[in-house]
Amino acid sequence: MSFASQSRLWDVHRLPSAEGRIFLVTGGNAGIGYFVAEQLAATGAVVVLGSRDAAKADAAMAAIRSRVPDAHVRQLQLDLADLSSLTAAVDRLGLDHLDAVIHNAEVALDDPPRRETGDGHDLMFGTNHLGLR
Repeated sequence: MSFASQSRLWDVHRLPSAEGRIFLVTGGNAGIGYFVAEQLAATGAVVVLGSRDAAKADAAMAAIRSRVPDAHVRQLQLDLADLSSLTAAVDRLGLDHLDAVIHNAEVALDDPPRRETGDGHDLMFGTNHLGLR
């Protein structure tokens, strides 16, 4: 009997259970991050939405719960452009572990004047690269 016939084939419409797993999705309140968070919630995982904007995260959580009524979803105010705030954000999580972090948040600037983080880094570089370390 081959390995393929022994294991269940991957089906994007029936993701495997992630019951008991904890995922942090940065930028989980919109776009691809929202879709990932919703899909993870449907697998039974605990999903933490990392977002700068608490109101947007609340709206995303309500939308996820409307589609996945038993979703275990919560938010974490998280600003990847503010490196000094990241340790405090981790402490606010109040979890003993994370199983995975989905690094989705980013800043995309289209021909703007230069903007900087509070640490003096280019905003796009500071958010998209330094904030994910």
